[in-house]
Amino acid sequence: MKHLFIILTAVFTTVPAIAQDVEKRGSSERVTFITDGVDSIPTNVSQVMSVPPQFYGGMGAMDKFIIDNLRYPAEAWNDTTYKKKDVFGCYCVIRKDGRAVFPRPTNMHPALSGEIARVVSLMPSWKPAEKDGKVIDVVFSISTSVLDPFFHIPYSGMPYVREMLAVSGSIDDGKYGISRAQADSIASYIFSVHEKGWNEMESTLTGARLLASLGRYDDAAAMLSRELTRYHQLGFTKKGKLDKLYPEESCYNPKTELHAAMTLAAVYDMAGMRENAREAYDNAIWLSGTMAEQGIRANNTFIQRSQHYNDLMREKTAIVRSERNSSVRLNPSDRYDVEYGPTYNDASREIDKRVAEGKISNARVIQINRQMEDITFDRSNRKSLRDAFRLYKIRAMLIGLRDGTEAEQAFVKDVSDGKAGKKMARHFRKWSNNLSLPVASHRELLENIVYYAPLNETGTETETARSSSKKFYDMRHRIEDVYPLGWLCKWTYGINFISS
Repeated sequence: MKHLFIILTAVFTTVPAIAQDVEKRGSSERVTFITDGVDSIPTNVSQVMSVPPQFYGGMGAMDKFIIDNLRYPAEAWNDTTYKKKDVFGCYCVIRKDGRAVFPRPTNMHPALSGEIARVVSLMPSWKPAEKDGKVIDVVFSISTSVLDPFFHIPYSGMPYVREMLAVSGSIDDGKYGISRAQADSIASYIFSVHEKGWNEMESTLTGARLLASLGRYDDAAAMLSRELTRYHQLGFTKKGKLDKLYPEESCYNPKTELHAAMTLAAVYDMAGMRENAREAYDNAIWLSGTMAEQGIRANNTFIQRSQHYNDLMREKTAIVRSERNSSVRLNPSDRYDVEYGPTYNDASREIDKRVAEGKISNARVIQINRQMEDITFDRSNRKSLRDAFRLYKIRAMLIGLRDGTEAEQAFVKDVSDGKAGKKMARHFRKWSNNLSLPVASHRELLENIVYYAPLNETGTETETARSSSKKFYDMRHRIEDVYPLGWLCKWTYGINFISS
C-alpha cells in the first residue's frame, strides 16, 4: 500500500541509540545491544555488509505483512508524553539464521515498542545479509509510517473511525430536530471510542456538539480540546504558519480547526466556565486573524495541478521541437538534447537551459514557464479577499462573545476605518451600514454555534416540536445572515470519502 511504507536500509555509520557500546576493528564495526529482556539478540552485530538482507517477496510483501499484523495500542496513541506516533527510525536485527528481532527503544511508548517487537517476531525468515561471502548478523534501520494519510489515524484504528463517521452521519437534522435518546446514543458511542484514543475531527465535532446539547459540557470540552491539540499540529508549523495549503489532498482544513476552536469556546461559555472560555475565545480569535492574514484558499487539487503541469510541459516541448524560426535558435547539438530527452521532464529541463542562454525567446514558451512556476509555488493564489472578509466577520462575533457588544462595535469601526486595509474597510463599511448589534442574545449565539437542531423527546412532528423547530431555525437564519457560520462549518470531507 502506497500510504504505508517500510524502508529498510543498512546502517553504515550511525550508531543506534539502543547500543551499549561500539567497537571498531579494522574496517568493521560491532554493536552491543541492550536487550532489555528481549531474547534472541546476538551479542555482536555488524553494521557493515556486502549484501543486505532481503524480505522474501519484496517490499510489497513487507507492507502487507505490517498492515495485516500491527495493531497500534490505543494507550500509546493517547499518551502525550511520547512524541513517537508514526514510528520513524526504529532499529531491528536480522540474524544470520534469518530471524528478525526488534530491540525496544526508550523513546517510544512501551506498549507500542512491544507491539512492534511482536510483529517483527512474527515475520517469516529473511534471506540473511552477507559480508565477504559469509552470512552475518546485521543492524537494519526501519523507517515506517503506520498512519492513514487522510485522517492521520493508525491504520488499525481506521475501522473505529469508519464506524464513528457512519454513526455521526445518522443524525437527523431535519425539520423538527432530533430526539434526546438519539443524541445521547450517538454522543455516548463517539465519546467511548474517543476515550480509547481513536479520534478525528469530524466525529469529534459531532460528538462534542451533541454532548453539549445534552448538558455534558465536561465531556464535550475534553473531546474537543484533546483533538484540537493534535489537529492544529497537522496544519500549522511550529512557527505558527499554515502548513497544509490544499485541504482537498490532506486531512487538515483551516476552516475546520476554526470551527472546532469556536465550538470549544462556546461550550465552555455555556457551562459558565468563564476563564476557560476566555482562553478558548483568545485562541479562536487568533486563528481567524492568522487565517485571514495568510490566506486559506486552495488552488486546486494535487491531481489537477499535476495534470496541468504535465500538459504545459508537453506543449512547451512540442513548440521547441517544431519551431524553426528566430524565436528558437538552436544548433544541432542543442536540438538533439531537447528532441531526444527520454522524458518530457528531461526535455523541459534542457529547454530551460537554452532559455537562460538566450537561445529560445519564444513568447509562449516563456509564458508556459511562468505558468509552471505558479503551479509549483505552494502559496500562489491562496489569499482571497472574500474569505478574509468572512473571517473578519467571524472574528467580530467572537470578540463580541468574549468581551461584549461594545467591543464588537469597536472592532467593526476599526476595520471600517481602514486598520485592516482599504479594501477590507470598504467591505466592512458596506456590511455594517445596516448592522444592528447585537443580532441575537448571547445564549442564542452560543446555541447556534453548538446545536445541530433543537432537541425534543421524540424527534418527530408534534405541536411542541414544530414550535421549537421554527423558533430555532428562524434564529439560525437571522444569525447566518450576518455571520458566515454556514460557510465556516461546511465540510471538505465526510462520510462519502470513508464509504467509498
